[in-house]
Parts: sequence; C-alpha cells; structure tokens
Amino acid sequence: MSVLDSDRNVQLNKENDIKDRAIKEETWAVLLCANVSEIETDINPTWKKIEQTWHVNEGSSKFVSDLVEILKKENNPLNPMLRPHLGRPVYTLDCRCLHKGDAIGWLEKVSNLPKTPEPILVIENITDIPEEDNNHEAPQYVRNILMHNWENVTNNYYNVYTGNSFSIDSTAYKIFITWPPEKRKVMDTIHEPSNGFAWVGNLEEFFKELKDAFKKESVKDLEETHIISYEQ
Repeated sequence: MSVLDSDRNVQLNKENDIKDRAIKEETWAVLLCANVSEIETDINPTWKKIEQTWHVNEGSSKFVSDLVEILKKENNPLNPMLRPHLGRPVYTLDCRCLHKGDAIGWLEKVSNLPKTPEPILVIENITDIPEEDNNHEAPQYVRNILMHNWENVTNNYYNVYTGNSFSIDSTAYKIFITWPPEKRKVMDTIHEPSNGFAWVGNLEEFFKELKDAFKKESVKDLEETHIISYEQ
C-alpha cells in the first residue's frame, strides 16, 4: 500500500465518521421534534429504585444514557436542528416500582421544575405499573396521569398526600413514554391512537429505517456545505 492509498483510507474513514455522526444527529432531531413520543426501548437489568428516579439523568435504558450524551451542552453538532436542544435536562421515572402516590408526587415535582431550558421527561416501563392491594384501579389511574393526560394542554391535579393543588402545561415539556420489547402486546392494549402521540415503536428499527432514509440526503447536504467531499 502506498502512502497515497493510506492517506486516502484515512480521509475516507474520517468522512464516514462524519456521515454517521450527521445521520445520528438527524435521527435524534426527529425524535425530539414531537411533544409526546412512544418508544420501545432496551432495558438495563439493574432496576432503579423510585427514590433514585426523582433525580436527573437516571434511567433504566440505554436510550436514556444516549439521550443524555447527545444533549450535552458542550457538544457541537453538525445538525443545526439539534443545537437548540443542547443542555436540556432529562428526568426519568421508572414505572416498575411505582404506586399511585408516587405518580402524583412525581408530577408535583415536575410542575415545579424550571421551564428553561425545556425539561425532557422519560416515563419508562409504562406497561409495568404494579397493582396495589385492594386497589385494582391504581394502574389505570397511574396510566391516565402519566400517559394519556399529556394530550391535554393543561391538567389540574390535587395531591392528597401533600394537600397541594398544581397544574401542568404539557407543552412545556418533551415527553418520551417507553416500554420493553417483551411487553409490546401489553402496550398495544393501552395505546390510544386518538391521543395523537408520535408512535416510534421499536427504537432499533426506527434508527435503521431513518438511517437508510437520511443517508443520501445527509451526504448531499454535507457535500453542499463542504463539510465532506464524498465520492460514490
């Protein structure tokens, strides 16, 4: 291999890295454009305790860690659509350890969050809300306030455990509602198409489909802005 061949391979590798980065950023920009998105994600085997989920940047899926990584304030994305999202805080809630009082308590905390930059809420494992003794309606109540009520612009709540009334403006947040792959049939039974949420479905399949769709377009855009020079 000549020195010229070696240099050419290095250049191609750099250009491929830039293309992959551009496509990844464009995919995340699409995910962040909807107000409420429903996503089938992977699950970390380490369960999070409910007390931990009230803190920032803690979640049970790789989706959450990837989201936090892409939104780091110090990032310098190629995609201008992603730049306004940098620095947005991510708050998670894992429904596997959840009870009725925990759900309303978390929403009260959400209502008090700073609205700038716009918070991102990830409500994980919506299919795994536990039943409570002598209260079989608890899972439906929790699903209503953590999932279905986001279709309303404004929701008014009363937390019987704290005695506080509060309201939530759904447009002040970006909401991701997730479930694990093995609970897809359960999700099908609680999903309400009339809510108008963005149905992403399986995240890996979504990324693959958009990668194929964006590939040529992204390469063309990068060539036009002289970020890369790609020869097909």
